Amino acid sequence: MATNYPDQLGNWVQEHPESQHECNMAAFLVVRKDVRAALNAGYRMKLIWKNLRASKRICFGYDAFRRYVHRFIENTSPADQQIAPDATTATQSGQRPSGSSGSLPTNLPGFVLNTNPKKEDLF
Repeated sequence: MATNYPDQLGNWVQEHPESQHECNMAAFLVVRKDVRAALNAGYRMKLIWKNLRASKRICFGYDAFRRYVHRFIENTSPADQQIAPDATTATQSGQRPSGSSGSLPTNLPGFVLNTNPKKEDLF
């Protein structure tokens, strides 16, 4: 048996390898700054995940990636984050313009609920 704690801890680590979850979390923490910068630049989370998977910087699925982003990036202090661009201005390429204000336009076309329907609109 080891006489001091570091030796005892070393023996325990050799007997109990890290779980897959711990390895995945460590891999995410390595790329956390890059993910935060890409999100602040307006890139979609799935696009970032696909790129990190393709470049073999991470090896876990999208659901785990989302959980890590929520846990380690979205829940940081407000001083560490910049306001992300508005989702309504996203383009098909997965990139968002950097100059959007983050507020929704007030005159969006769409459904308006009218509780008193017109007679000609009824069947």
